[in-house]
Amino acid sequence: MKTENHHTVTVIKRQPRAPFEGTLEVCRTVAAKFSELKDRVTQRLAGDAGMAVPANLLGRAVSEAEALAWATPYPLLLLPVLAEENVLDAGRWIEHQRWVLGLRA
Repeated sequence: MKTENHHTVTVIKRQPRAPFEGTLEVCRTVAAKFSELKDRVTQRLAGDAGMAVPANLLGRAVSEAEALAWATPYPLLLLPVLAEENVLDAGRWIEHQRWVLGLRA
């Protein structure tokens, strides 16, 4: 007596996935959130600093904070603190320059 075993094998063909699929979208989302945060921080610090720190120095201080924040594992968390510290340093530098130039007693 002959016994025949028939097995049905279903082959599922999957589309090959790119190794970094979705990464670009994640990067764009993080960059957009970071840009929004940077704008809010800049506006808040401009209001806090008033006329003590000119807009060009304020922008430079925030840009330097941005560069440093991106070098950390938590750029969104550290940007506000780093920017505030840089703007305070810019304000102190301006005061020192006024003192050096004799523009302020």
